[in-house]
Amino acid sequence: MVARDRQDVHQALQRFLELHALRANMTSGARHPDYFAGHAVQEFLYDVCRRLAARDAVRVFQLRIGTEIVASRVGFAIGDGIYLYYSGFDPAWARYSVMTTTLAEAIRYAIGQGFKTVNLSLTREQSKLRWNPRLVRFHSALVQREVLRSRIVCRAYRLAITRHGPSARILKNVFWAHRHWD
Repeated sequence: MVARDRQDVHQALQRFLELHALRANMTSGARHPDYFAGHAVQEFLYDVCRRLAARDAVRVFQLRIGTEIVASRVGFAIGDGIYLYYSGFDPAWARYSVMTTTLAEAIRYAIGQGFKTVNLSLTREQSKLRWNPRLVRFHSALVQREVLRSRIVCRAYRLAITRHGPSARILKNVFWAHRHWD
């Protein structure tokens, strides 16, 4: 099933959030954080997807077994491609590779709808690696102002992202402090 209009997307997101949390709370397998645990981030997702549904730019791929949705992945239609966002699944169905099946169905949908590419996003999870995706490396640039404070902060940032050890951990905590959105 693919949800793409506002009402269907809203309903599909409710189940997606449940499945994403279930996957995050699994005690076996790879650890996955619950990126949508806070109320504010959930409301943001609902708002963004509602707006994108009005533009026909969001898809929520859902795998139904019997009467139950057991896996879900949010996707965005961008130009001639589909970008696959976060996912979730019911751990009771994990041994049946339900996320791989959901991904396969999303790819089949994209082909059937005439999309030219499917972007599997940045994470390296098993359901994606089975497709032997082409890795695209992203590069970044860092520009600093000439004032002393800017040069010091820029140098500390470079050290934090390139070094290991206690001082780098302290710098990383300064630059990537945990935020609580509630």
